[in-house]
Amino acid sequence: MARVFRQVQAAALLTLLASPAAAQVAAPLTPLANPPGAWAPEHRTLADVFGTLGVYGQIGADTLASWRAPNRKAAFWRQGCRMGLAIGLSESMKFALDSPRPDGTDHRGMPSEHTATAIAAIAPSPGWSFAVSLPVAAFVGTSRIASARHSPRQVVAGAAIGVLAQWVCR
Repeated sequence: MARVFRQVQAAALLTLLASPAAAQVAAPLTPLANPPGAWAPEHRTLADVFGTLGVYGQIGADTLASWRAPNRKAAFWRQGCRMGLAIGLSESMKFALDSPRPDGTDHRGMPSEHTATAIAAIAPSPGWSFAVSLPVAAFVGTSRIASARHSPRQVVAGAAIGVLAQWVCR
């Protein structure tokens, strides 16, 4: 079980790194009119909504899997640990790093909390397939880049936090 869990963690990180937008990891963090990987300005809200729905879907599926787990109490404790660590660490780093978003709206861009939460919600639970949850988590990360809310570097940092939460709360 631990071996499978480590393979999933590595696959989650590799999925995000292999996405086309992640090739721009070294891109500057300055606000641009059309940041690398971003959709046209009139479609960015749509990308933001889809990404947020993806996070909600991940958390909902993880909660359902925890509910159906043989040891429900332990499953919910692990889920709470993963979500708490991913959100808490992401929020703390947003204030500590003061990194601008690519669209220039504020200075809370680093790391992507949506991506951290989506990766942290991938749990080895009965009834929820990695074949579904891993692509959803990768979609959340790429949608954050498409909506110009995060740079690829910020999304990769969020993915690393999600993988860290998975490892700590296993």
